Amino acid sequence: MLLINYTLVNELREQEILCNVSSYRDTYFKFPPPSGPFPSPYSIENCSFDTAASNAIKDAINPNPCFKPSRITDRCPLLDDPTGEWFNTVEALRLLHVPEMHIRGNESSWRRCNMNLYPKNARFSPKAPIATEVLARVIEHTNNTIIGSGSLDILNPANGTLFTIQNMTWNGKQGFCEYPSKLVVLTLPRRNPIAGKNSSKEVKVTLGHWMKERGLTFFTAQTAGQDITADAPELAYRMLEILLGRANDFSDEKPPYDPFPPADNESENDGEEENDGEEDNDGPEA
Repeated sequence: MLLINYTLVNELREQEILCNVSSYRDTYFKFPPPSGPFPSPYSIENCSFDTAASNAIKDAINPNPCFKPSRITDRCPLLDDPTGEWFNTVEALRLLHVPEMHIRGNESSWRRCNMNLYPKNARFSPKAPIATEVLARVIEHTNNTIIGSGSLDILNPANGTLFTIQNMTWNGKQGFCEYPSKLVVLTLPRRNPIAGKNSSKEVKVTLGHWMKERGLTFFTAQTAGQDITADAPELAYRMLEILLGRANDFSDEKPPYDPFPPADNESENDGEEENDGEEDNDGPEA
């Protein structure tokens, strides 16, 4: 899928051995985890695994100029994203609490991961590790924290996030006791509603895996990259339902809440039968 040349692939394999990546993973990536904190994986001399991985990502751009490590399935031509224009409106910037100096002076336009929108002193201090201290306190105070990871994102891979969770202690224990293996299941219409018509056929769709322990829920979105809300909106909506108490968990198979349910006279299929078998193709009959 990434079309990386074999030289760089071999370099990655060599660095994996030199940096003891497999040994580190086998030792610490366990459920439940060994007692932490885990040692730094970058303490080995002459270890350049990060450099090799960065070179591999850069090489993937050569055959595919539209490649993005945050969503590795991207291909040219890229779809237009109208949300960027909306986020640049004054109303949206104020909703995001962007400082007025940026709004009035038009010093920064909106883009994802643009740290210049906020003053430098608003960033977290490196003396307060996010995972081991800040996030743990959030979980303990809310007991309703959800972390999601897109399976198509290789910048922040799911197992990397799980590594961090396994090195974190909250509500009296360290890490998850089990690997996230429960299925994320949603009940969705088989076809998208078109021209006000509603699909009479609902199907159960598996979209990832999840786990919940001691107030922390972790889930993966197998069809999403870094931006789960854009790549898997139905899954992001279910996440919001769980957060608000409208759904039990990611195995709750009830359809997502519809704030605008169709009228009774619109629920029928206007006399059209939905073809649900193998005859559903566009080709001519033999």
